[in-house]
Amino acid sequence: RSDTETANAVRREMGQGAEIALVTEETGYADLFLRRRGTETHIYGLDGFSRKSFPAGPTSSTALVAALKGEAAARRLGEMDNLGQTFGVKLWLDGNKPGFGLGELIRINASSERAGYLTVVDLGTDDKVTVLFPNSYHKDNRISANAQLTFPTADMGFDIEAQPPAGRGMVRAFVTLDPLDLPTDPDGFVTGDVLLADRIAAAVRKAAGAADGSPDAIRLDTWGTASLVYDISR
Repeated sequence: RSDTETANAVRREMGQGAEIALVTEETGYADLFLRRRGTETHIYGLDGFSRKSFPAGPTSSTALVAALKGEAAARRLGEMDNLGQTFGVKLWLDGNKPGFGLGELIRINASSERAGYLTVVDLGTDDKVTVLFPNSYHKDNRISANAQLTFPTADMGFDIEAQPPAGRGMVRAFVTLDPLDLPTDPDGFVTGDVLLADRIAAAVRKAAGAADGSPDAIRLDTWGTASLVYDISR
């Protein structure tokens, strides 16, 4: 249980947004837990391990809420798996590297057994969700069947650099028959939090289409996905 001062600061920082909620009832269900340990407030997962820690009290409420939204976004993206997909999708870093040092340039590779449109989403170490591909620099995200697509390349007009803070991030790729209906940013990459993750999930469901006879069930044969976890070190 978090101390009252920290809990009140977190509640104020959350405001009226519905993307995450602070559960205070003893019998309430929560995916994450706030616990004060000495002078720090820790975010714990259901597995009992500490995800992140912050100084206790109101001064860290902005960073703490951002981390909670990042955890919620990671859950959304992590749940967007397709256990019944009918074609393979692969996602890997250059040289099959497990991660990068701060400031290092990043290149991502993808392949799909079926032609379609590739969307690549990053949940960064800063708890932000970013649509890496396509973007305003390179809008053509068509991928051919059984062909490797690498980005960014020299002719795409952009770089991806490992940014602070150090930590662990996740990239998820989607291949759909039609492009995803997502917001665009004329100046670069679309970035957000759990609300953007929800928007991506809705776009995937729309592109996938509904299963015959069950409008609330998503088709599994029209899209594929893959993910990778990476580390950014100092």
